[in-house]
Amino acid sequence: MVFPLTVFILFVLTAVFESAAHIRQNQKMQRIFKPLCMPLLALLYLLCAGREASFLIIAGLLFGMLGDIFLLSDDSKNFLLGAGSFLAGHICYTAAFLRHTNWTLLSGGMAWGMAAAAALYAVYLCLVARKLMPSLDGAMRPGILAYMGVILLMSISSLLLMLSKGTPASAVPFVGSLLFILSDTVLAFSVFQKKAHWPVMPTYLSAQFLIMLGALLVF
Repeated sequence: MVFPLTVFILFVLTAVFESAAHIRQNQKMQRIFKPLCMPLLALLYLLCAGREASFLIIAGLLFGMLGDIFLLSDDSKNFLLGAGSFLAGHICYTAAFLRHTNWTLLSGGMAWGMAAAAALYAVYLCLVARKLMPSLDGAMRPGILAYMGVILLMSISSLLLMLSKGTPASAVPFVGSLLFILSDTVLAFSVFQKKAHWPVMPTYLSAQFLIMLGALLVF
């Protein structure tokens, strides 16, 4: 366990330095620390999960790494490539959550709860889209809406996993998914409306860590 603990400490230190660099908008520090966060998290997951490691979780983390690298640049092409990388990561996470959902334990009464949750997600999507869409040109709107829909589906799949398992540990990836939604929402308003940017990295790195931890605890 010494080596996994070392990797965990390295991840925490890297995450702290990257968050500080993001808040201070220190691009030189970001270019050093940002690309290291997800590989360290993937390595930690592999060391802890061993042969039980989920390929989908590893792929999701590595797509996150690609997204982080693309978003180091401010041009629109790299932004779209970064968004595409994260979208692929969310699809991987969704598939992993659904694969490990115990469908036989989902009672019929939970259908109403899931319907209510889906309605809340839809309201959130509409509210964010209403605020954000006027800031986007027409060509970007379908892609941003598709991305928002996919990340909400990822969160819904983590909710299904939590309900089917019914354990405190199964809530960990769900909380991670909510933090991911928060992080991406803040990022979108930061990029397109020049709003506050500082919460993006702390919430994003926490989200990725909780999703990884949830996979260790639940899968």
